[in-house]
Amino acid sequence: MKKLLIALIFISGLLFSQQVTLYISGQTIDEVNGGTLDIYMVNTEPVYGFQFNMDDSGLLGDTDGINYGTAFGGSAEDALFYVSSNSDGLLLGFSMISSSIPAGEGILTTIQWNGDTFDVYGPITLQITNIAGWDGSPLTYGVGSPLMIGNIVYGCTDSVACNYY
Repeated sequence: MKKLLIALIFISGLLFSQQVTLYISGQTIDEVNGGTLDIYMVNTEPVYGFQFNMDDSGLLGDTDGINYGTAFGGSAEDALFYVSSNSDGLLLGFSMISSSIPAGEGILTTIQWNGDTFDVYGPITLQITNIAGWDGSPLTYGVGSPLMIGNIVYGCTDSVACNYY
């Protein structure tokens, strides 16, 4: 019985572990030219391709006109990946020479956006479509915590209110 329990714990650990975790790790603000968002990756297996969308649906305020630009830099560029992005925030990256991003962690890529020029606040995250291993095999993946944008005020801000802290 003890061996069965240990085997189940080991198997469940494998099933629920992720080979790749992606999240937005930071923002550079440039209200004149538009800012950037850094996409961070932690991967225990080599990555041969990726596809995901920027998810700004949690942002509050006037989000009409938020667009994304070119993706550049990071481990994707180091691995000579072709990275394509569109104004809606879709990113697609792969190698035309069968190179891979080795296991490790760091900035996967940086994408331009104009959201820092808008009066918006709230979370921005990723929606992953696919992360590929060798020969296109799917890797397990997860999304880390969202990046909070803008000046978010939690709780009551009225100093004379009974619920002010």
